[in-house]
Amino acid sequence: SLSSHPDPTRLHIAILITQGICLTLQGKHTQAHEVLRKALSLDDGSSPLDRVPILKACAKVYVQEKRLDDALTTLESALTALKADALATSPWVPGGGIHVADVHRELARVHKLKGNDAQAVVTGEAAVKYFIEYSGADSIETGETALHVSAAHLRMRSFTRAEEYLAISEGVYTKVLGTG
Repeated sequence: SLSSHPDPTRLHIAILITQGICLTLQGKHTQAHEVLRKALSLDDGSSPLDRVPILKACAKVYVQEKRLDDALTTLESALTALKADALATSPWVPGGGIHVADVHRELARVHKLKGNDAQAVVTGEAAVKYFIEYSGADSIETGETALHVSAAHLRMRSFTRAEEYLAISEGVYTKVLGTG
């Protein structure tokens, strides 16, 4: 993964990902895709931990382009790659595990945009579970994601579940703000 040793190819890929995200934010989607395709071609595919950040960036471009099915497919393939690699899901590897949580969070976001609240709940709840496991019950990611899951439950009128996730979120904020 990126943390092991300064490899010029990895650095180049990291720069391309950043460029891709910058182009996406500027609405230059075609150029963003070109840059990220180049990043994918440089990646030797040996480690999902290297490949997943590129795929996550590709999915962001698709979301901006309103190509939500393409975004879902890309995130699903990122998840498949992660699940195939024990290291990628290890809490002892820098970035390991967090990617799994993050990809679930992105999936939940895209499902919400598609108006598919049931899937947003399933993937969002998985994201919360992984964030608690890998970054702690008190992490901002846990609180933020739990809040989104709570909102999805509200849209589906499942109030008890909405309250459960709201409580997780409130727990984080009272700890973080020190008002507990």
